[in-house]
Amino acid sequence: MKKLFCRRIKSNEWKDANIQIGIFGESGSGKSTFLNTFRGLKKGDEGFADQGYKGNTTKKATKYTIKDNPNITFTDYVGCGTIQYERGSKYLKSLEIEKLDFVLLMSNKNFSQDDAWFAKEIRKMEKPLFFVRTKFDDILRSAKEDDGSTDDENIHKEILKVCSENIKDSGIPITSIFIISNYNPSLGDFDKLMAAILETLPQNKRTALLYSIPPLSHQVIKEKKEELIRRANRVSVLSAVAAAIPIPGLDVCVDFSVLYYEIQFYLKEFSLTEDRIDSTCKRLHINYQELMGKLPRVRNFLVTGIKAVAIASIKSELAEKTTEVMAKRFLTILPVFGTIVSSSYGYIACLKMLNKEINKLEKEAHTLLDEVIEALKK
Repeated sequence: MKKLFCRRIKSNEWKDANIQIGIFGESGSGKSTFLNTFRGLKKGDEGFADQGYKGNTTKKATKYTIKDNPNITFTDYVGCGTIQYERGSKYLKSLEIEKLDFVLLMSNKNFSQDDAWFAKEIRKMEKPLFFVRTKFDDILRSAKEDDGSTDDENIHKEILKVCSENIKDSGIPITSIFIISNYNPSLGDFDKLMAAILETLPQNKRTALLYSIPPLSHQVIKEKKEELIRRANRVSVLSAVAAAIPIPGLDVCVDFSVLYYEIQFYLKEFSLTEDRIDSTCKRLHINYQELMGKLPRVRNFLVTGIKAVAIASIKSELAEKTTEVMAKRFLTILPVFGTIVSSSYGYIACLKMLNKEINKLEKEAHTLLDEVIEALKK
């Protein structure tokens, strides 16, 4: 039972979910830049999508995956209305829309008649469709240069109004429009777009997408946290079932290999691993030592080691009266299962410890993102 349970947690079964995402739009609409940002890639990285500095870079449908999860596929399609494809049944048939989980229709200007035709056809197929107005950062920069306007919220409202009227005039029912920056997810409606996308996905695909993308925004970090909290209960049971290593000086057993793996997973999900932080500092010219001073929990893991910190945390949890109360309640509710678990105290201590680690690392992920956002402004 222990080996089976351990394999199930450690095999990353969430990666089994297959997600197909279609990205459409005219050349220069920012599809490639969005793909790179969404996957956390920079120029020179494997899988980086060439961006349209020289014009039409998307001459045929191109598939991209996420490095750590090839079951998530993004297809950058040739836009309708280009020389390669004109609107019609032949174009639609070539797209194999039925295989897609959802569609992003992107534009860096008003949506065209070709976009309107395409959107109507997608709606007929009952596929989730999201209108995305890109390059909000360019709009803000132009507004500032043209008339000195710095009211981002008002500019956003004006662009949204124009896009909404444009879509309504095209005969498409009122729908949500998301205005985003291609390079900086903290600008515009990226969080709203992510929330809308996640809402359309079943739970297994939602989990897979969240675990596979970097913490691009504060909302994504919060969503990741909620997924990790759900996961922590299963992991705590596993640690108690495995119960391989006694804690020195205490009559309780936990499997630290499970906890070690889990904390590593949290650090990776929040982009708080040493290599990711170092890479971010070098790319954005952030002082590494100053940044680490703002990330005390991460620094503690790096200096002291994950296992040592985990042992200290478990001991601390076991010393708390609330752990004893919760453990007794757990055994009262599930007396049969309680005989299988080597120690209900171990289960409760692990659950409390993992939840606290998730909360601490979530807080430091927000701190890191704030530093990144400030660096991008310079």
